[in-house]
Amino acid sequence: MSGYQFIHVEAYARRGSQQQRKERKTGSPKLQQKWSAQQIADEAARVTGACAHVSNPQPPNFLYGVSPHQAAALAAQWAEKQKDTLGRKMRADGLCLLAGVVSLPAERMNDWVDFRAATINYLHHKYGERLKSVIEHVDEEHPHLHFYAVPLDNEKFDFIHDGRRASAEMAAIGKKKGEQNNAYIEAMRRFQDEFYQKVASNFGLTRDGPKRRRLTRAQWQIEQNSAGRNAKIFAIENAARNQFEKKFDASSMLPEKEWKFFGIKEPTYTADEVVSLLSNAHKIGMKSGVAHVTSVTMNKLDSGIEEKEGQLREISRLKKELDGAKNSLRRIEEVISPEELQVKFNELNLRRENERNVALETMQNRANKYLQSFLIKHNSDEKIYSGVIRMAPQQDDTPFV
Repeated sequence: MSGYQFIHVEAYARRGSQQQRKERKTGSPKLQQKWSAQQIADEAARVTGACAHVSNPQPPNFLYGVSPHQAAALAAQWAEKQKDTLGRKMRADGLCLLAGVVSLPAERMNDWVDFRAATINYLHHKYGERLKSVIEHVDEEHPHLHFYAVPLDNEKFDFIHDGRRASAEMAAIGKKKGEQNNAYIEAMRRFQDEFYQKVASNFGLTRDGPKRRRLTRAQWQIEQNSAGRNAKIFAIENAARNQFEKKFDASSMLPEKEWKFFGIKEPTYTADEVVSLLSNAHKIGMKSGVAHVTSVTMNKLDSGIEEKEGQLREISRLKKELDGAKNSLRRIEEVISPEELQVKFNELNLRRENERNVALETMQNRANKYLQSFLIKHNSDEKIYSGVIRMAPQQDDTPFV
């Protein structure tokens, strides 16, 4: 597994505004016309002349909600209803459409269907009914999704944009522009962290690429291995859960009643409880096998090692630890077989049956003593009462009648 996550959002208006940018090479100012919501929709829909960067444009696949053009129309309708505190309508260059893109490295195409579904699920939970459209493009170098969100009628646009919302909150309490910008940057970092934790990490992607943090090739390889291991653990957990819940017919292996002897109530585990306990124990075992090594590795990578000789020694040591963790994970993956599980259940049933037999025998002895006392007290013939008390387990598991 390899690669790092990519998710990006932008805000668009009904009419693109002119923005002043600096040339990277010369540093001189340059006016740039930002795209409008309609132009963004044209590019997503692969309208002729709107996607010059694509050598062989193909129609998008519609995955959720309406089309990009309909999403842009809904954004325009929302903007028409908006007014400021003085009752003035929103300007044509006022932001009304949130557009985002999420991609997966081309070499991970085998994971695309699952990654796509997990991403749509994340977007739906994050934006709710504000999410209007999700489409798929597979005609460029990397498969990717475009998504579009529109505020609700009673909301400001800043509410659906993490960075702008954080900046607006700072402005509302009188913070200066610099603090507003810092809040914006921090909120967008949290947005990236959230996507990494809920989606990307489950597919072995890293949070950032190597160039952004100036990692060496060896450091990047170690981080890739760690990310791949996290994805493998996630997959094994799901497989283990399915195996215990679907393949093992636990309901036929354990009694689900509660036995009661001499007023003492002793509950037994139900089949569902056994499945849950075994599944949780399996997950905990897998995670603990690599948690320490993964934590050490990530801490070292985040802090960085400045001296070259120190880097080489540390990387060598971490490789040995990771190899050990890999061996541990391989052993943990060997899930207990159905035969071994059946033996455990049989042992439990045998122990319960022995306890039940001992209890019945004790009750029989007490009954016999009671009968003898009764006969002696009343000077009666034993033959008269020999058939009064009879110990016989019934079909409904009643101890005696």
